Amino acid sequence: QRQAEEACQQALIQDMQEVAHIGGWEWVAQSDTLAVSQNFCDLLDFPENGKVLLSDFSNRLAGPDSDKLVDYLTIALRSQKDHELELEVDLGDGSCRWVRLVARRVQKDDNQQPVLRGYIQDITSRKASDKEIQDLQERYRLSLLASGLGVWEWNVDEDNLIWDRRTTQLFTDKYRDSVIPIEQALSLASDEDRKTFREILSNLRHGMPNVQTEIDVLLPNGKTRPLRIFAEKFDDDRNEGFRVIGGAMDISDERAQLAAIKDINERFDLTIKSASVGIWDWYDIDGHKAWWSPQTFSLLGYKPDEIPPTLKTIMQLLHPDDLKPVGKVFKEHLSNEKPFIVTCRLKCKNGQYKWFRGTGKAVFDENGQPRRMVGALADIHEVTLSREQLKLAVAEAERANQVKSDFLSNMSHEIRT
Repeated sequence: QRQAEEACQQALIQDMQEVAHIGGWEWVAQSDTLAVSQNFCDLLDFPENGKVLLSDFSNRLAGPDSDKLVDYLTIALRSQKDHELELEVDLGDGSCRWVRLVARRVQKDDNQQPVLRGYIQDITSRKASDKEIQDLQERYRLSLLASGLGVWEWNVDEDNLIWDRRTTQLFTDKYRDSVIPIEQALSLASDEDRKTFREILSNLRHGMPNVQTEIDVLLPNGKTRPLRIFAEKFDDDRNEGFRVIGGAMDISDERAQLAAIKDINERFDLTIKSASVGIWDWYDIDGHKAWWSPQTFSLLGYKPDEIPPTLKTIMQLLHPDDLKPVGKVFKEHLSNEKPFIVTCRLKCKNGQYKWFRGTGKAVFDENGQPRRMVGALADIHEVTLSREQLKLAVAEAERANQVKSDFLSNMSHEIRT
């Protein structure tokens, strides 16, 4: 009956080992073999004879792990604690299996050699998951490094900010992970932005799901750095509260670019206004979509967008005698890329026609089809009128000279006769 019970227990232990993917083993000090269970042999593909030579086991370990086994057993023998070791085992068929080796020292008798007992556990799946997590973490780290984005979290319970290295660098120029009390973090912002920062945290605490703003931080060297700060609020089911995770980004280059664009636009507007020139952009020829500068509307006596900025509007404002000449130059430019330069009369808001000089240049696609056209409209009314008046004055002077010449000629004839 005892034998039957022991057999039953052994079978139960074997089943439990198979389910848990573990195998038992025992080693007597200074022995060259391990006493092993059947599941130990099955896990590591050893012959099922109850014994495994230490040398065979060591030879099956991958890379530097082959030198670890004997040292591990020796250390475990001297200790009263359980010892663990993770090993990569070559199964001999080109595949490997990761195992966790656990050992405990057992003293059977004072006169006998000490004994180590333990088990191995298959951790291949866990190792694969760890590797996948490590790859994801590395990819995440490199992505953040490439983007220049810093990540931070607000620990609401302790009221501090957890900064990654990049966030710390953005705020302090020091590259390290940091845990910063809220008040210390606020002190790094400019006086005006400190209030904004407080409002952001307050809004997140009281229900706002996400926020975004721009602040200027004061660096140790006395300079300022503009940052874009954004945060998202998440429910924390584990603690029945919420978490706030956000990011920080240096926008110095963006600010500089916007300032440069603003400067260029101001210079452009001042140049156009001083030259009495309006700009137009027919940016979608197929869709008949266009843009006029405010000066273009002003030259015609209108406020911006008071009339549609379209080609159809221009054709309606053209003097009837100028329709065909302008249309011809326009078509030749789009079809043959000839220069687009016209002098024409346009009807202004007050109902009067004024003289303008129009120029333009089309942009063509790879098939030679026009896709965009940009040009300028200049007020030449006074110049044109002056030129016409000059022509009339010259003609009048020539007529007067002719009358004078005729008079002198007649007088000379009369005197001679």
